[in-house]
Amino acid sequence: MSITKFIIIPILLLGVIFPFIPSLVVIEMFYLIIPFAILIISSIVYLVISLFSKHLNTKKAVLLVSILPVFILSQLSSGFIVDKIQGFRCEKIISEVQLIRKNTGEFPIQYHSNMGIEYVRLENKDGYSISYSRGFLVTEKYYSESKTWRSYGWND
Repeated sequence: MSITKFIIIPILLLGVIFPFIPSLVVIEMFYLIIPFAILIISSIVYLVISLFSKHLNTKKAVLLVSILPVFILSQLSSGFIVDKIQGFRCEKIISEVQLIRKNTGEFPIQYHSNMGIEYVRLENKDGYSISYSRGFLVTEKYYSESKTWRSYGWND
């Protein structure tokens, strides 16, 4: 296995996991923006210099330049994919809860869902909400009374 695989695969895995751990998102957003910018600028400068110099390894420079974009793209794609998958799962739950109400006359008190989807029946028993995290401290929440989805960020 080449050194590239030893570097890129862990970067991809970290990128997939980072958006769903709130403390890591906070650290990344508030403390790593400037180091990331310095890293990308310095690696681009190194790449340009290596292209004109015969003594520097161009493959190593390309690897250095690709680390941060791979990390960022893996975060964005994992957030997008999780949002789509959880959205489909929530639509299925909504259909099942509506069927339960049709059969019993009221919404269930609890609905056991998995994979980070939370069902809560409202206190007035006339509705429910479903929520899930789509990463980067953003929560999607469905309200049955208005049949709408709403996004909540870290400061909402």
